[in-house]
Amino acid sequence: MSIHRSCFKAIALCLAVFAWPVLLAAPVLQDQKPSIAVLEPVGNSAVSQINKMTAYGALQQYIINTRRYRVVDRSRTDQILKEHTFARNGMVDNTKVKEIGKMLNSDMVCVTEMRKEDGAFIVTCSLIDVESGEVTASGYELLEADTAVEIRNGINRAVLTMLGMEESAPRPAATPTTVSPSVEDALQNPKHARIAIIIPETHITKKIPDPAAETAITKKLLEAGFTRVVDRDQVEKIRNSDMGKALMRNDIAAVKDIGRQLGVDYVMAGEAFSESVGNVAGGMFSCRARVEAKIFRTDNARMIAANGFHAGGVDLTEATAAKKALSNAGDLMGDYMVKQILSVGSSSASGIKLTVTGVLSFSKVSELSNAIKAIKGVENVRTHEYSNTVATLDITASLSAQTMAENMGRIAKPSVEITDVSGSAISIRIR
Repeated sequence: MSIHRSCFKAIALCLAVFAWPVLLAAPVLQDQKPSIAVLEPVGNSAVSQINKMTAYGALQQYIINTRRYRVVDRSRTDQILKEHTFARNGMVDNTKVKEIGKMLNSDMVCVTEMRKEDGAFIVTCSLIDVESGEVTASGYELLEADTAVEIRNGINRAVLTMLGMEESAPRPAATPTTVSPSVEDALQNPKHARIAIIIPETHITKKIPDPAAETAITKKLLEAGFTRVVDRDQVEKIRNSDMGKALMRNDIAAVKDIGRQLGVDYVMAGEAFSESVGNVAGGMFSCRARVEAKIFRTDNARMIAANGFHAGGVDLTEATAAKKALSNAGDLMGDYMVKQILSVGSSSASGIKLTVTGVLSFSKVSELSNAIKAIKGVENVRTHEYSNTVATLDITASLSAQTMAENMGRIAKPSVEITDVSGSAISIRIR
């Protein structure tokens, strides 16, 4: 019996000896991708915080999408920067970058600088090796505007250059105006729309630190298939600003401005508040909340829905009961807004005013009108006025003004030049 036991031990020992190198190597084989810590972009005073947050989100998204790297969790990076008070107003020097990288156990650190001056907007992305502290790769882009769409596209190109991948993703051809490639798709397929939710919350006179109603609405949209809801960090500065308040006053300029800044198709704006009802049985706290919200299309600033909902919440503490009440009211609002976007969405046509200069004859107006009618999504084109080489046309279409302008730029005859595009108006010149 002891001989059998001894043989068994010997065999087990041999297996362990042979398996040991494999066990040591296993974690390495499973995790061979280099890790990158992405720092929040820095910039001069002309670069807004919204611009920086847009770039920050795009940086992480594009690096993750390459599937070549492990990106350090953003919350960990922010926590390290906060706890160790590293400078964030200017570019962090390479010595500090090495220190940050080692604290985050990353192989590389990505730093980005954004500068806007004398009409130029430049973005530079650099990779710094944590071990050596040296810049190993970089990419830069000159942006045409400070819109969210242009920043995301510019960051994408800079990252691809930095990572040596520019050949696999050719730069898109220039268009007469800066147009998101997803605008037409978003308007024809509501679930592809980019949506920003701006709903500040208070409990009596106290600001709620983590928006509960906003989170509930976002959750409902995501569950319904709306996958492009803007990250709440990108709208943080707007949430309690004058621009956010202007949205609740149906300020058309504010709707269009936020649409351009964030590159979104819809803006949902409102306010939420909760208040204590008092103690209930078992020492629990009860609160009631109300969420009011409106949603606008940003291409023409048209309000497509508005409503308000009440709900209650009960918990051991007043603060948690307030958040539960806000979350419950947010669920109701989310369900309502999902139905409204899907039913109203982009199916209803809107009016676009077209101003045409350089018109030498009325036949050119007719030629242009027929060319516009041939664009998919256009329902009607009516000549409103023609005088002194200037014509105005009224277009009814299910397309946004931006998408319409992009399509008009492709018209072969008569050849036109896009000179201006706003929420519901286009200006062109016949060449």
